[in-house]
Amino acid sequence: MRKVATFLLLSSLLSLTGCGVEPQGSVPQPVTVMKQGSWIKAGDTKDVVLDTNLLRANIYVIFDCSTSMGGYKVEEAKKAINQFGQSIPAEMGLGLTIFDGAGPSERIPLGIDNRPQFYKVVNSAEVGDGTPLSSAMQIGYDALRAQAKRQLGYGEYHLVVVTDGEANPGYDPGNLVNTITYESPVIIHTIGFHIGTRHSLNQPGRTIYKDAQSPKDLAEGLDSVLAESDKF
Repeated sequence: MRKVATFLLLSSLLSLTGCGVEPQGSVPQPVTVMKQGSWIKAGDTKDVVLDTNLLRANIYVIFDCSTSMGGYKVEEAKKAINQFGQSIPAEMGLGLTIFDGAGPSERIPLGIDNRPQFYKVVNSAEVGDGTPLSSAMQIGYDALRAQAKRQLGYGEYHLVVVTDGEANPGYDPGNLVNTITYESPVIIHTIGFHIGTRHSLNQPGRTIYKDAQSPKDLAEGLDSVLAESDKF
């Protein structure tokens, strides 16, 4: 198995440098090769410092701290997200975007040595403003795509959205979901907290949606992300 993985990585590196070496026989393709569209092209990796682990799995969290998450909901969400962070293996990449009164912004860049900062930022989050889902998800997708360049397109990529409501007008994530599912292997997970299954991010076959009606459901929904990673 190690020989196969080595061959795949060498083939990818050679193709990026213009050698044009073609795999022979029925050698398995990288897990991120897409049926449609393109993921990472040779030109995308110019001047990029490669990750030391080209097969790294990466998880990027979008945390909804809009006004509707006020009260006990946001506190329970913080507990569940921090518990989730603690369960993510140290070698996995982890990143975080929060949208609150300051709007959507990346609070923790995708990386592996950021767990203490991750917990601190999650705990200090305060609710406010609306639900700009598409903008927040775009930030997460851009971060995952940048990491994919550092991994030559290899590895694993999960975008995890924890939200309690629909997007504000003009911020519907439908078109972005289309883009992500068409051009990338990024897996979109949504945990809908106290909103049921009728949500724009509940798209069977295209997203993985978990209905969370309690803190226990929320924690289980987040744990299922790692379960999906094991399957992957």
